[in-house]
Amino acid sequence: MTTLVQADQKFENLIEKKAKYFSLNGGLGFDTIQHVLEHNYQDIWAIRTALSCGRPLLLRGDPGLGKSQIARLAASILGWRFVIQTVDATSTCQDLCWHEDAIARLAEAQIQGALQAGDDDQRQSHAEVIARLAPQRFIKPESLWWSFDWEGACKHCEANELPPDQPPHIEGSSGTVLLLDEIDKADTDVPNGLLDVFGHGGFNVPHVGRIIKKTPVLVVITTNEERVLPAAFLRRCVVYKLSVPEENLVTWLVERGHVHFPQLSIDLCEQAADSFVQQRGQRSVVEGWRPSLAEYLDLLRVLDQQKPEERQHLVEQLMTYFVDKQASDLQ
Repeated sequence: MTTLVQADQKFENLIEKKAKYFSLNGGLGFDTIQHVLEHNYQDIWAIRTALSCGRPLLLRGDPGLGKSQIARLAASILGWRFVIQTVDATSTCQDLCWHEDAIARLAEAQIQGALQAGDDDQRQSHAEVIARLAPQRFIKPESLWWSFDWEGACKHCEANELPPDQPPHIEGSSGTVLLLDEIDKADTDVPNGLLDVFGHGGFNVPHVGRIIKKTPVLVVITTNEERVLPAAFLRRCVVYKLSVPEENLVTWLVERGHVHFPQLSIDLCEQAADSFVQQRGQRSVVEGWRPSLAEYLDLLRVLDQQKPEERQHLVEQLMTYFVDKQASDLQ
């Protein structure tokens, strides 16, 4: 079993090799792509710091900068399982731990009631009916349960005949990287509730018992700054803020664009980056959104699918589809 010291050594080896890129493991449930490591390995050091002190890693910054990709980077380097749960406005802290399917239990009760009212040979004993309607049979593990106790979650699903919809498993994996994506969309009760889960290393599940952390877990949390997070939550996180380098932005974009699309020429990547930076500069942060790395890569993705002789002429035309998204752009 890989210890945290051994895990940290993997990051140290990467830095010693002066690696510029790292290939993300497609076997973890996401596409195999090249990740461009940040200058001075800031992304690597953020992961190492969170692992070393046992704190969640909170990634802040505008949409489209690759915050979620850092969690995938950590899982790929460590060879750990990767679990993701996207948070929304209706999410609760319980939803991140476990989910009780009350509708399925009601349906099962109706089926059992119909069977009991039918022929004698279809009737079940009272004990059998109670067993079929046991609450734990309708409690499904969610991301935190899978991350804290993978084996226990598997046994729970098997014992209670729950659908085998577990996240991708990596043989020989000794830990889990859990990505809680876009936590700022949830009510403040969610980060406040997570404080107790992280602080005590576990949580209670009714009719099942207490779930405790049995293997190493790196929790990565992202926010797009749509809502202010509680101060108590921030104090308990390692925080890494991603931002677009306004200086040398063209070089920064071209480096990442050419890694993702090596078949495109440097000249084309630069042309697209120059136009992109010009369009970005015309949009104010006050409007709430400015095109970022994701939009630039989407533009290159479309250009890559066009005929080589037509690509340069299409840059300006295609650019509008990725930068004119605000209401003010339509006026």
